[in-house]
Parts: sequence; C-alpha cells; structure tokens
Amino acid sequence: MADFSTDRQIVERMLIPAMIGTLVRIVVDKFTDERDELVCQLEGVSGLLEEALAEPVKTLAPDRVAKLVRRSKRITKDALAPNYHREVAFQYLTIAFWTIELAERGVIAIGAESSFGRAWDMLASIMSSAWEDIEPFEDEARKTARMLGENLAALGYFRRDGLAAE
Repeated sequence: MADFSTDRQIVERMLIPAMIGTLVRIVVDKFTDERDELVCQLEGVSGLLEEALAEPVKTLAPDRVAKLVRRSKRITKDALAPNYHREVAFQYLTIAFWTIELAERGVIAIGAESSFGRAWDMLASIMSSAWEDIEPFEDEARKTARMLGENLAALGYFRRDGLAAE
C-alpha cells in the first residue's frame, strides 16, 4: 500500500466514505423503528463505511487522528451543505457520479475487497433496485457532481492523479 502521509491525502481517503456514510445514517435514523431488509442492509453498509473511515488513520497518533477527523467532518459538512435540502437519493447520486468520475480519471482507486469497495457494491445494488424512483434526478445530479468536484478541488482536494482510495 502506498504511503498516505500528508494530512490532505489522509483526509481525501476519508471524505467519500464520510459523505456517503452521512447519507446512509440519515436514512437509517429516519427508519430506525422499521426492521425491514433495506434498513438492515444499510446498517451493514454503514459499518463498512466506518471501517473505511478508520483505515487511513489506524496507525496514527491519537492527537493527529482527532485533528484529521475534525477536518474531514468539517469538509464533509461543507460539501453536503449546498444540497442538504434535497432528497437523500439526489445527494447520493451526486456523490456517486463524482466518485465514478474520480475513478475514471485515475484520481482514486477503489479496491474491490476493501471495506469501501464492498459498501459501494452494496449501495449500487440497493440503488439499482430503486432506479425508477431516482432516475429523474440523474441529469441534475451529474451537473451537481461536477460542482462538488470543482468546490473540493478549489479547497485543494482530489486534484492530482494516482491517489488510491483504498
């Protein structure tokens, strides 16, 4: 595994799981009283995303971990804020399209057997079964994904080639 020693690189590895994890928790919390299959699947996704968040900081000193967690939470909140009023499905599609674009450009690599890779696959399966409900958001979510990427790039994140997500 490559050395992700700078704070920026570590935060980059945390941002995508943090953003998607926030959305998953919103849905799970909304349906917390229901124990249907979807909620159980989303709880599994949430657990995998938590593992993905812990991966880049697991060997770091606690004070540095706390600093990086605060930073990733702040950036996640800022990144999600412009669309917070929108449906969770729209927000997810925005992040998914942006993530796919990063992977296609070689900015990130998603390991198939990584915690994030498994969570990504589970979410893709869940979302594909609801595609008819979320398809109307597709065009606008693609445009919003570009703006998300531009905003994060302006802050110095995800600007270079070769970053491995996991």
